[in-house]
Amino acid sequence: MKRLICFCAAILLAFPLGGCDSAQTSAEVYLDSGIADSGEGLTLYFEEEEAAAQTRRTLEEFRSRYSKLMSDFEAASGHVNGELRKIEVTLSQLPRALDQTGAQLNELAARLEKKPEEKS
Repeated sequence: MKRLICFCAAILLAFPLGGCDSAQTSAEVYLDSGIADSGEGLTLYFEEEEAAAQTRRTLEEFRSRYSKLMSDFEAASGHVNGELRKIEVTLSQLPRALDQTGAQLNELAARLEKKPEEKS
């Protein structure tokens, strides 16, 4: 499967959409793109070791990006949790604040009711 993918990529490199340059033969294009003509057809000369090294480099890059992503996520999650705790504390204090506001409103209403009676 890997060889088929490499072969397809090499063919795309060898024959771009505009075709081959007239100054360059097909064989030169094959050699430039990593393909050699073995007489029985085109053969890839990419080494497995080269592919394994590329895979290792890709893996290391992925690990690096993954650990950075997880670090950023943990920092953001810690910040969000802190903000949620603040909201929770504020919400737990809300009933007491509303009770106090209700008591003050009742006191104000009582004062307003007494004043018209005092004038008469």
